[in-house]
Amino acid sequence: MTRQGQRESALINTTDLFATIAELAGTGVKRSGDSISFKHLLVDEPGPKRSFIYAELHNTLSWKYNNGWTIRDSQYKLIEFEDASRQLRLYDLIEDPFEGTNLLEANPTAKDRAIADGLAKAAEELRQN
Repeated sequence: MTRQGQRESALINTTDLFATIAELAGTGVKRSGDSISFKHLLVDEPGPKRSFIYAELHNTLSWKYNNGWTIRDSQYKLIEFEDASRQLRLYDLIEDPFEGTNLLEANPTAKDRAIADGLAKAAEELRQN
């Protein structure tokens, strides 16, 4: 159980609230669609943990934001805006939590490209399910 003054590092998505509340209410539901209960984190028990958080943006109301998607794991976040450039952005959330440096801009390393490829593949697999 997370104690006062400590942080939990598990990945949790807002969709997880459904399964968590359902389990806390005693329904026996621990998973529903993309919702995974995180009750075990509240009561210090073993349980499933997410490997990724995935989200899509479908915006028809503003010219400011394009459609796109993002996926993150415990360290890296990959974003693709579906505009004409289809530019990918990769951020190291541990070293750069405010997402100031796109690791795929300028001179990306082979490691950065491999991380981006792995996250893009995971995003594609999630979209297929």
